[in-house]
Amino acid sequence: MPETSPPLHTWQLFHAYRKVLGDSMLQKIYQRGLRQLQRWSADPRFASDVERNPLDRLEIVLDRLVEIGRADLAVATVSRLARIVNHRLIPEETEIVPDKRDWRDEIMDDYPAITSFHC
Repeated sequence: MPETSPPLHTWQLFHAYRKVLGDSMLQKIYQRGLRQLQRWSADPRFASDVERNPLDRLEIVLDRLVEIGRADLAVATVSRLARIVNHRLIPEETEIVPDKRDWRDEIMDDYPAITSFHC
């Protein structure tokens, strides 16, 4: 059964990857042993042998790109990942402009999506 809420930390994601894909698959993908996968997916609050996982390292790279003024490369990286799961990025500061003249028409415009969500 799928998780009901997304993991909050990268180690939690790696823990979920191990459960869903299996250790042997991840060992083939990352060319690392089981102990390394365990380090990447361990809760640092309770495990003494932990290590930054590839997602932690990617976050560092993205932060550094933004710091040096190359947010375009950071966005390109995240956009590429989003496309894999059929999503796209929209900047947080993007203003949403209604396309209907009346608020009632806006509500009716949302109706199909809302009924689909609830079914």
